[in-house]
Amino acid sequence: MPKTPNHTKLKRKSPTLVSDFYKDIYTNMTVPVTQSFLTRLAKDLVEWAFNDDNALKLTQFTRKVGMHSATFYRWANEHEVLGNALKAAKEAIGDRRETGALTGKYNYKMVIHQQHHYDKSWWDSEVKRAALRAQAEEKRNPDIRYVIAVEDFSKKDESPTKNLPEEK
Repeated sequence: MPKTPNHTKLKRKSPTLVSDFYKDIYTNMTVPVTQSFLTRLAKDLVEWAFNDDNALKLTQFTRKVGMHSATFYRWANEHEVLGNALKAAKEAIGDRRETGALTGKYNYKMVIHQQHHYDKSWWDSEVKRAALRAQAEEKRNPDIRYVIAVEDFSKKDESPTKNLPEEK
């Protein structure tokens, strides 16, 4: 006699929680976003940043996976796993860009203008330089203040052109 299955012992798969949706830029299809999707995306980002020698900008990755960069950055702010992966990817890309500029592989002028986005030490240096420039400017011109006065004609009865001579 065959045994009848005991359905009470079967494990039921818990429903997958969808936390968001995004529109794929290539297919224009709406894609659900789950925690496992975000974890996989974080893993793919780190692998790409560390292993692809052509990984120089984060928008390359977002384009590769078919999403807008604004969506990606929003998720990185909202989900720790993706935020941590983004930090690691930025460091890897920053190192690659800086090394490339130092060795002449990349134009240093192009790298230097964006490097502060990829490397916190560059950001800190930019902030310090800006503060020093502001202090130096204040020392050069301590008493110069600019005041620009613009007359408000909207509250006057007369138009500014009313008293002009007529053209002949």
